[in-house]
Amino acid sequence: MTSNAFKKLFSLFIFLCLFMGNLLAQGSDPVPPGAEAEIPIDGGVLGLLAAGAIYGAKKIYDKRKK
Repeated sequence: MTSNAFKKLFSLFIFLCLFMGNLLAQGSDPVPPGAEAEIPIDGGVLGLLAAGAIYGAKKIYDKRKK
């Protein structure tokens, strides 16, 4: 690695170390006392369920075809 590339990489590393606190994710709103925290079921979980159903259907189809 050339000296110039090393300086750029090292500068980027120092910059990220100095400003790491600003890069952290924002915390969520506090839950009021007596209330339960809600956990949303978004597209990711539904996508995994759909992929599992399709995979299972294909396995059943292949087994019956044999």
